[in-house]
Amino acid sequence: MYVGVSGSGVYMSDDAGATWTNAISSSLVPYSASIASDGTLYVGFNATSGAGAVERYDPATNTATTISPSAGGNGYEVAVDPSNPQRVIVGAGGVSNGNIWRTTNGGSNWDTLNVSVASSKIPWIVNTDEVNFMTSAQLTFDPLVPDKLWFPQGTGVWYATNNTGPTIAWNFYSQGIEETVTTDLVAPPGGAPVSTIYDRQGFYHANVDSYPTQPLVDSAFWGGTSLDYSGGSPNTLVTVQAKNNYYPSLTGRGATSTDGGKTWQLFGSTPTNSVGGNIALSATDTKNLVWLPSTGDFGKGNAPYYSTDGGATWNQSTGISDSADTHWLFWWGSKRALASDKVNNAFYAITFSTGTSSTGSFYTSTDGGKTFVPAANSPACAQSGDCHVYGQIHAAPGYAGNVWSSAAKGGLWYTTDAGQSAWTKVSAVQEARSFGFGKPLPGYSYPAIYMYGKANGDTAYGIYRSADQGATWILLSTAPAGIYDSANVVTGDMNIAGRAYVGFTGNGFVYGDDQNLAREPIPTGLLPAPWQQQDIGSVGKPGAAAFTHNTFTVRGSGKDIGGTADAFHYVYQAFSGDGSIVAHVMDINDTDSEAEAGVMFRENLNANASFADIVITAEHGSIFQQRTSTGAGALHTQEEKARAPYWIKLTRAGSTFTGFISRDGSSWTKVGSATISMSDAIYVGLAVTAHKDTSLHTSRFDHVSLSHP
Repeated sequence: MYVGVSGSGVYMSDDAGATWTNAISSSLVPYSASIASDGTLYVGFNATSGAGAVERYDPATNTATTISPSAGGNGYEVAVDPSNPQRVIVGAGGVSNGNIWRTTNGGSNWDTLNVSVASSKIPWIVNTDEVNFMTSAQLTFDPLVPDKLWFPQGTGVWYATNNTGPTIAWNFYSQGIEETVTTDLVAPPGGAPVSTIYDRQGFYHANVDSYPTQPLVDSAFWGGTSLDYSGGSPNTLVTVQAKNNYYPSLTGRGATSTDGGKTWQLFGSTPTNSVGGNIALSATDTKNLVWLPSTGDFGKGNAPYYSTDGGATWNQSTGISDSADTHWLFWWGSKRALASDKVNNAFYAITFSTGTSSTGSFYTSTDGGKTFVPAANSPACAQSGDCHVYGQIHAAPGYAGNVWSSAAKGGLWYTTDAGQSAWTKVSAVQEARSFGFGKPLPGYSYPAIYMYGKANGDTAYGIYRSADQGATWILLSTAPAGIYDSANVVTGDMNIAGRAYVGFTGNGFVYGDDQNLAREPIPTGLLPAPWQQQDIGSVGKPGAAAFTHNTFTVRGSGKDIGGTADAFHYVYQAFSGDGSIVAHVMDINDTDSEAEAGVMFRENLNANASFADIVITAEHGSIFQQRTSTGAGALHTQEEKARAPYWIKLTRAGSTFTGFISRDGSSWTKVGSATISMSDAIYVGLAVTAHKDTSLHTSRFDHVSLSHP
């Protein structure tokens, strides 16, 4: 038997370990070994610096010979053909063209080979530059299939057959085998999930049940470390990455997408420090970014940088006095020390305590990231509680000033006023690492919270969910998809209630849906008087509505609100004179890109009646619509930016009807206005259409109010 010892070489025992002799003396690190059919031992050595080596040991003569194929490689993996002890294939650290060799005479001479890659079932891998740097691992010949070579390495498992020519033709064989390290995922309102991973950037997931087609930005080797979307324009996303395959020579870059993550454009520049870290994007200005870079040095964090021109130029933020304790190491894939409010233009940052204090320092910026100011109150976040590695902050979608913070062993905390008052510790949670938000569950208005940690007194880590702002928690799984790995990423989907995404530290992403939720009917609960409901026009399926937890849930079919006749579900009451209706559209079930949910004034309940409304669509922003007379063709004015959750308001002043939208329910933007002659007594209410007659579309409204001047 043989044993490799770092710094000493390889030892041999021929008496079952009773005695040992030094067969190969070396100051290098034994890494890979293979015994030929004639007993010859081949060993690949790695160097901590400088060149590695390949050694051949003949036990019959007790001699070792250096047979390295190249003087420049810093490490080697070796494979010996089981049918030919003189035929050996050796790969260097980072297999690529010219960095893999073959000998047929035991190392006396070497052929330098090239490589190619192919994948019949997983398309994204061939759209990378993997062929230029296949991370080192092990090579081995198949003992049963002649001349079949296997190569399990950082991206997955490869095989090659008929390896006699000048090129090793690798075929990807990783369906069902997942080795990626995850770092972030967002599933913004109206959009598809977008993920980031180390080494291969990340992916746009047009279909979560299919393999993606290509990495986010380009084919190059980059580690994606963070994502964010604009709360006011969820179709705009940003990401940052670290070039980490040549440590310690680290660099970084970032990119923007304006189509929900399908395509990306690199930032025009990078800040002085730009190694991965966290990125945040304003809810009100998609050109306003804040980047908190990380480092490759333990104990050394950075202050954030801000850009007001979409990443063309950067300036360093001021105000964080303990910026060395923000984000220490870029490969801590779970760490989130920066976030953007999803309603207003605020940014948030947190530092951790390195001393005896259990409290971190929470900072806010209301000037686009130029200046950060310490908040009056901060949550727990201490190095002693592992917050420096696992701590995260996230802002709750649709709720200005609502920021949540996981402190690892320090638990889970939240504020509803950006730290102006004392933070609330979630009593049911003992330990919180990664977490995120998803679409509110039926009957609730606050986003569902998904968390990796320990709750309810449980002693094992698990994936938990809370529907009621952290008051109660249910355990979803201790091993999602049967994977017993820790999680860097846990979050929900802002479009699908009950869907959870989990990203592991070495097993990629999985998702799960709450099957009980999927089968739930519309929540029961009578509409409060004087509200009534009915389908308007010809609809393919009957609609319904309910009122629970101060929330209207409205389900409707119908082809459209528009043309000369409408088809939708209407929750309404009688209304006379001037006044307004205000509502917060919480979500839109994306039955169609033009599915609508909004508020409406309507002269009567006939399909061709005159009306005015302001609606939020699934994918095309807000629309002010009107039919100025019975049976006339409807007209509209469109504003692309608004996506649920969003506020809407419709006013009536005489014969003038005006529609408004707002991110926060206080600052309003006019979308359109129309003059329509209606009688004094009309109807007002909530309108929902699926824009598809064969489907039922569900939306929820809260903060619904009527007023008269």
